[in-house]
Amino acid sequence: MNDRETARDDGVSYKSLDLQSLSAEHICCALSGGKHEDGVAAKKDWLAGQFAEGLVFRKADVRGKVFIEYAPGETSWRPIHAPDYLVIHCLWVSGRFKDHGHGHELLESCIADAAGKAGVAVVSKKTPFLTEPSFYARHGFECVDRTKSGYELLVYRTNGRTNASAADPTFCAPAKAETIGNRPGLVVQAALQCPFVPRVLEDLIAAGSARGLSVEVDMLTTRADIEHAGSPFGTFGIFLNGDLISHELASRGGFDKLLDKALKR
Repeated sequence: MNDRETARDDGVSYKSLDLQSLSAEHICCALSGGKHEDGVAAKKDWLAGQFAEGLVFRKADVRGKVFIEYAPGETSWRPIHAPDYLVIHCLWVSGRFKDHGHGHELLESCIADAAGKAGVAVVSKKTPFLTEPSFYARHGFECVDRTKSGYELLVYRTNGRTNASAADPTFCAPAKAETIGNRPGLVVQAALQCPFVPRVLEDLIAAGSARGLSVEVDMLTTRADIEHAGSPFGTFGIFLNGDLISHELASRGGFDKLLDKALKR
């Protein structure tokens, strides 16, 4: 793992979190006061359990959303088969830190960590909560699998791969089909990998109940759960009568619009 602190010419440094530093550091994605306090605590507990599985959470040492999170394919929380690859969960640069090369440098640090492996894989789509494919294409990624609604599984192949015969990564079958089978009503699959989940679930359950929908929540707590998830995003999926309608973690108003549109189909 690339765990060294590095500094750029502009003085911004990057660091990889570990068990010792986790309690004292913010985790970038949820910075809005106490609004997501429960979710941040749950995310830190989740991270603490994943560090031993090879997960890396690397961030800029700033008060902002500038980070990358990735893990070995065998233990990643994306519904893909990607042995001998690193898998990116999240890559996020926002606000005043955009357009300063942070995304490029964070991605390059992941690629550097993949030396000796087959490469790096990531689920992508031009939609919220996923970095769009054009960014990865500029860095040498190519599409090796795609779902019916356009989620793409992209890979970067390293030159120093140890297993030249490693197969290309693929989506797991439920995610490829974007379905969880015959499940009536509203079903949400969610993992505490994202600190927004606890608050978002409250709003989504309220939106579904207001429309007379039965609402079930399946919490995903293991890698095996992720392999059977119906959303290509893996750690969050909203299903109506068994079919995926969104992976986005929205507000109550956003969920109202989503469900009204889905119910008219």
